[in-house]
Amino acid sequence: MTKQWPIPTGGGLGVARQFFLGLAKIGLEGRDVWAVCGTDVIEVKYPETCLRLADDPHPPGSRLRTTMLQIQAIRRLAVPGATVIAFTPFYAWPLLRIACPDIQLVHVEQSKGGRHHELAAFRGRFGWKERIVQAAVALNFHFPHKIVFPSRGALSLFVEKNPSLAPVASRKGIVIHNGVETAPSKIERARSEEAPFQILSVCEDVPEKGLLDSLRTVEILYAAGMNVEFHHFGSVRDETKRVAEGLEIPAVFHGLRPRADILAAMQQADLFMHLPQVAVFDLVLIEAMSAGLPVVTTPVGGNVEALGDDYPHFAGSPEDAAAEIQKVTESQKFTARTGQALRTRAEDNFTAVAMARGYLEI
Repeated sequence: MTKQWPIPTGGGLGVARQFFLGLAKIGLEGRDVWAVCGTDVIEVKYPETCLRLADDPHPPGSRLRTTMLQIQAIRRLAVPGATVIAFTPFYAWPLLRIACPDIQLVHVEQSKGGRHHELAAFRGRFGWKERIVQAAVALNFHFPHKIVFPSRGALSLFVEKNPSLAPVASRKGIVIHNGVETAPSKIERARSEEAPFQILSVCEDVPEKGLLDSLRTVEILYAAGMNVEFHHFGSVRDETKRVAEGLEIPAVFHGLRPRADILAAMQQADLFMHLPQVAVFDLVLIEAMSAGLPVVTTPVGGNVEALGDDYPHFAGSPEDAAAEIQKVTESQKFTARTGQALRTRAEDNFTAVAMARGYLEI
């Protein structure tokens, strides 16, 4: 169940899409699977329509649909022993428990400590809107039977930020790592000294994603005489563009682009830089690993679980990130080995198939 059709993006919608694609690889194993979405088409049978819509960059219908329509759809589909998985926030669990007492309810928590804290960080205050969302988040935890977190770090972060919900989160919480389809591998090519070292970044331009730190990293490298080029995909604020212009660095902002364009950029890039202040288990990080790109990232939350405690290229500051990138560039063979090791780790642990199996085991 989602608020709109699963599409190639991050967050719950992106995870739902990968779940569908993972199911297509392993089969239904005797199960019936239905998608219920908050759009004008509220119920379709998997896999025929779901898979097509999972790759549609412009899904049909409005962004939101009334909760009662979702409940009505589920009520018609519900049979004893069924499981309803909500990949995006659903704030009518109490009504659903009454309407469908014989089904198991699973809430998937992809936020960084709770949607109310994310909203407060974006708005710069914790006001009445945040308090309303905080109350709604409590419904997401008290009424479902199980709560899925994408990493141990995500569970720990939620418990830390929401002490009143810590007991229920710890009791109901289970960890299923996010997974992705295996991405096309990076194109290995001999790089001439004249060619710039291409650094790729993919994220939304919000403070906790660390885009400004990435720009400062490029500034340090450029000032040190490194022939570098920074490519960013995702939303960008005008003030961030002004910062880049003021730093006078070679930065290209591509904006919001289809997933196919991002995967193509990963094939051409030399390194993936991702410097969030908070991370749960970002799909784009796993996609970069799957593509065989060397990664420089912050040692926070799900990043450590994705890359491993002993990964050598964690960075806690722009200065550290610049130093790690310089290490990576010292040898093309070393760079290739690092990327191949990450691709192997992603294929062994973080595929869409592995994630789908985890949800089926619920």
